Amino acid sequence: MSPTLVVRGIATLLALVAYATHPAIAQQDNAFAIVTVDVIPMDSERLLEKQVVIVEDGSIQSISDAASTQIPADLDRIDGSGRYLMPGLADLHIHLRNEDELINYLAWGVTTVMHLGGSGGPGHRHIEYRDEIRSGARLGPNIYTTDRILDGDPAIATGAHSVSTEDDARRIVRDLRANGYDFVKIYNNVSQPVFNAIVDEARSQNLPVFGHIPRNFDPLTALGSGQDAIAHTEELFFTYFGGPRSTENMTRNYEPDMDKLPALIEVLKANDVALMPDLCFTFGNLLMWDSLDHLWTDPELPYLHPNTASMWAGGNINRRSEIENFILRGQWKYNLLQSLTLAFQKAGILQVIGTDASLPGLFPGKAAHRELTELIKAGLTNFEALSIGSRNAGEFVRRYIDEDVRFGQVLPGYRADLVLLDSNPLEDVRNAKDVRGVAVNGRYLDRSELDQRRDSLRRRYEAMSAVNDEIDLTINGEDIGARVRAIVATHRGDSEIEESIESRINAAGYAAVFADDLGRAEHLLALNTELFPE
Repeated sequence: MSPTLVVRGIATLLALVAYATHPAIAQQDNAFAIVTVDVIPMDSERLLEKQVVIVEDGSIQSISDAASTQIPADLDRIDGSGRYLMPGLADLHIHLRNEDELINYLAWGVTTVMHLGGSGGPGHRHIEYRDEIRSGARLGPNIYTTDRILDGDPAIATGAHSVSTEDDARRIVRDLRANGYDFVKIYNNVSQPVFNAIVDEARSQNLPVFGHIPRNFDPLTALGSGQDAIAHTEELFFTYFGGPRSTENMTRNYEPDMDKLPALIEVLKANDVALMPDLCFTFGNLLMWDSLDHLWTDPELPYLHPNTASMWAGGNINRRSEIENFILRGQWKYNLLQSLTLAFQKAGILQVIGTDASLPGLFPGKAAHRELTELIKAGLTNFEALSIGSRNAGEFVRRYIDEDVRFGQVLPGYRADLVLLDSNPLEDVRNAKDVRGVAVNGRYLDRSELDQRRDSLRRRYEAMSAVNDEIDLTINGEDIGARVRAIVATHRGDSEIEESIESRINAAGYAAVFADDLGRAEHLLALNTELFPE
């Protein structure tokens, strides 16, 4: 088949699936009853057998025994016989790169997410997604979000605000509040005066402060001076327990001083600091060093955006220098994180799931289930792990973001963010993957609707991947300009395809620069500028 016919065929396929991928959400009556279901309320470790759960106006109205409950005739009924109802899971550390990821979170029973900045384009997009989901105009998990990360000068985090003065810190925090964001995120290189200004202004603006632990001053000072949550428990490895920050010329005999743990726990409890263990991030890095095959054969891969998959291929940990040192350090870190997670659980410190999805190896939605199994490996019980993934998230949002919100438990008056499961997760936390249906803000989707929506994603991604493959083939062949122009002309108006093409040509141009093929680099980058002048 000629390249032109291939491109036309792809365009036709894209047109066929585009509507199914992003359909308008019809306004509907969200009142229903889940009948004869075993309820895991998550207020304590208990199971309520054969219940009727009635949902109206986005909230749980009642929970009662099925044998004695009269169900209003006008309510839709969902058969829960032999199934288990628990609160939806929450992943409170994600990087939302594409709106398509939202349906993947729901398909895995994740009904609340928190975007910690640093990816996914302008932050206002996430504000729009958040508000549309709350109003019922968009389907997805409830979102809490910030804009760009606040870092020091120079900024280490890509795309972060480089904050060098206290005045700049206060101005940026005020802008976050004025623009409707939910919290402030800080990063490694923030100085102590800037940190103090951020925290003070955030308090006056009623915004919490989450993020990394600054590495320019004593970590207990930061944790005792207003930082509300640590985005990865691994930050304590680098700041408090003296783990090597660089793998270059790294000594190979690290042992954490666990005698320091009681003082840390005292500061965390006294200052109400929450943590995200994020064990799956470090464990995932160790897995990727062994082999990347598990990524490219994972059943979830067809539902991963092609641009994200390309990022994973080019940006996974195997690209790091000093890789053997990096992995050894990762093993030290992983062992410490397991010990700390169990110790913090016993001490009653608030911990929540935060996975860093969609960084390499962390599939949106599925990563939360990897974190559940990691919590079990750290020594927690099934109920404790499920609490960290549901009830604790509701407490976290009430404590730091919105004191009026109620979710994370199956109780009357709570937001109807629910997951209907085929098997009991209290017996095996892996059973939380067996999602039969999900409700978010009181709207119920059964497995067939979730699968239908995801199948639309898969078909669109197949088409996008075909375009990407055609571009890659073209820019490595003859007559690059004419053939690329033809492909671009076919897909003008499809911003997603245009962005992907521009990115691939740009990457090829810079690869030519690094290969010292300046003639090819000039040709590709000039062509890209011509095609995408903005």
